[in-house]
Amino acid sequence: ILQAVQLILLYSWYWGNHMPLSESLPFYHCRIAMFVVLLLPGKSMYKQYFSLLGIFGTLAAFVYPVPDAYPFPHIAILSFIFGHLALLGNSLVYLFRQYDSRLLDVKRIVLLTFSLNALIFVVNLVTGGDYGFLTKPPLVGDHGLVANYLIVSLVLATAISLTKKVLEVFLEQKAEKILVKKA
Repeated sequence: ILQAVQLILLYSWYWGNHMPLSESLPFYHCRIAMFVVLLLPGKSMYKQYFSLLGIFGTLAAFVYPVPDAYPFPHIAILSFIFGHLALLGNSLVYLFRQYDSRLLDVKRIVLLTFSLNALIFVVNLVTGGDYGFLTKPPLVGDHGLVANYLIVSLVLATAISLTKKVLEVFLEQKAEKILVKKA
């Protein structure tokens, strides 16, 4: 519910203030993940992918925050904080309840990441935005559009794959503890 309220408030604010398309579309990785995790029903490869992305993305957003350039407290900054926390919670709940290691392998993670970033890349070209930090990536610097796309996609695919592996180890340990308690 918190995630839905946060998204409604944020996009109502964008719409009400006639924000430019270069800033107000839901094409940041975490915002896409928020919509997918919130709205996609049941168990699916896509929901699992975006839940893993939501875990990594939230941690990355808090370790190296790049919020909108408004003074605190502002709806965009509050949305950044609460939106990421709700995404982390929703992602963890989904993965703890619905995780299926057969739905998503490294090859699919790479394919989905490069496809998602290709879509975001086109949106950036059309709107002049920097969705997904593909135009000006933080930390690694700007190396041109194509190199940025490749660097961000490779780093993100690696991070999601590692998040998947950590989750699997955690779930395996949790299952072993349950079996030991029952025995």
